[in-house]
Amino acid sequence: MKREIYLQFKFLVQFYQSKPDQNLLQLNQEQKLWWDFHHFLSENNLEVCIDLEYDRFKELSKEHPFLIYFLNLFEQGKESISLDTLPFEQLEEDTFYEKGSFCKFFGLDTEQENCKQKQEKYGFLFFNYEMLYKTIQKFSIKALEDNNLRLLKFGTNTEQGTPSLNSWADLKNYNHPINSLIICDRYLLNSEYGLTENLIPILKNLLNPDTTTDVLILGNAFKLNLGTIRDKIATALSSLKVNISICKIDLHDSHDRMIFTNYFHIQSGQSFCYFKGGQINKDIPATTLQFNSLFGQNSWLVASDFLREIKLTLPKQDKIGTEVIAVGNKQNRLL
Repeated sequence: MKREIYLQFKFLVQFYQSKPDQNLLQLNQEQKLWWDFHHFLSENNLEVCIDLEYDRFKELSKEHPFLIYFLNLFEQGKESISLDTLPFEQLEEDTFYEKGSFCKFFGLDTEQENCKQKQEKYGFLFFNYEMLYKTIQKFSIKALEDNNLRLLKFGTNTEQGTPSLNSWADLKNYNHPINSLIICDRYLLNSEYGLTENLIPILKNLLNPDTTTDVLILGNAFKLNLGTIRDKIATALSSLKVNISICKIDLHDSHDRMIFTNYFHIQSGQSFCYFKGGQINKDIPATTLQFNSLFGQNSWLVASDFLREIKLTLPKQDKIGTEVIAVGNKQNRLL
């Protein structure tokens, strides 16, 4: 599966008309983000759809040379580019968003309010040209690094220049559209504080109250039975629109301590049980929390591999003998 981006022609014109001078020795933040987005559009593992039919697109390329790049890809039969108006006619249809990639981007020629409403409703990233740079700044790997948001330290780690995670409320700095989330941690739900002081605050600070979200929790050890845990989470998140599933699986080391969303792969060096009794959990060694944006091709490939393996590991039945090993419908677009 690839990432998908849907671009309206007028959005593309605005973007390429603002191309920075290639001879500039120093770029400001917006110019750097322009190049980040430009390179993103040319990456592998990205399907680009533009709202023009071929004949019209070819005609317009004569007055807009930047279109020639996309035109050449299309004429070479590359699967990464499509010229099609139909998807843009379906943007008001809920079923459109249930198909294809779980990581979709929409660059549209529309009002900001329309973008925000669609983003909240569908849990995908919508932006017009005026919103572009502020949006990309949240997902560009280079921008995350420049703003000290790629890596957070926790505990007594003394790595210089790395900001600290002081509470799960710090996740608000990474607010982004989400309609699906998977959290993997062997022992997160093997204690009451793992549930109440860590899992629930993580979800409260990441999820959007206006977006229906599939949440899949994977672990290996549980203090309570899965049905009781699910009920407790549902009660704590009653203000959110969530579909919660929990599965007991034998997590491989490489799957342990990760959160996946539509746009991020978040890795922790230790269990997510960072807090206990209202303070830092001294049983957790100093560690880091790394935010890998799926805007980056390498991050996308790594996350995709992990998610494929997780899909193969999920139990097909809810019970083994009398033991309940899964509750909920296990529905999740990431898989």
